[in-house]
Amino acid sequence: MAAHACVRSGSGLVTLAVPAQVRQSIAGHIPEVMTYSIPDAEGWSPTLLPELKRLWQERSVVAAGPGLEQAPACVEMVRKLVEQCSVPLVLDADALNVLASVPEILVQRPTGMTVVTPHPGEMARLCGIDTAQVQAQRIRTAQEFASRYGVVVVLKGARSVITDPYGNVRINSSGNSGMASGGMGDILTGIIAAYISQGLAPLDAATLGVYVHGRAADLCAQQFGPVGYTAMDVAQNLAGVRQELEA
Repeated sequence: MAAHACVRSGSGLVTLAVPAQVRQSIAGHIPEVMTYSIPDAEGWSPTLLPELKRLWQERSVVAAGPGLEQAPACVEMVRKLVEQCSVPLVLDADALNVLASVPEILVQRPTGMTVVTPHPGEMARLCGIDTAQVQAQRIRTAQEFASRYGVVVVLKGARSVITDPYGNVRINSSGNSGMASGGMGDILTGIIAAYISQGLAPLDAATLGVYVHGRAADLCAQQFGPVGYTAMDVAQNLAGVRQELEA
């Protein structure tokens, strides 16, 4: 879903690194996306870093987290990816679960070149507090994390908060309650990565990405009603929203 959203958001070339045993199946679902087989005899592990490094050195952005797992070897691989990746990173899902135990590795990356996209529960784990505290002080929580670790934060939810290490704060106005379903975050990850690949700074890519994501969902609500549309329905509207904005 993240790779599909990248394509729908205007990325010219998208490569999806996947375990070899599922490559053929995935390639059949998204023929526009290049797939790269990861040897999966040992699963995701730090031994794959040299191979992944060859991939990211020829790309403009890396998105990681959707579709991963939390096996110990995978956790170590994500940690090393965050430490070593030389291009902008967009981190979501299981990549955030990994960071919850070692958020300090984020400070090793260039300031402002990493985007994290937690929902309130993930934000709570990253900060070591409970979800109610996050929701009570959404802007402050996002600002403090962004400043402490040098990242762009997208704190998802009603009126998503986007902030950076320098104190800039943007509040999103688009979106609706029908977005509270599986896969929506994967779509957002792909959109933000796509906009970074097209030359936007991570803060601007995150801001535009969150708005476009919500606007595409608002169109779905008009088409299908307030509930029952899917993340892939939202992805289908991404190109149309871009055309709407350009007009």
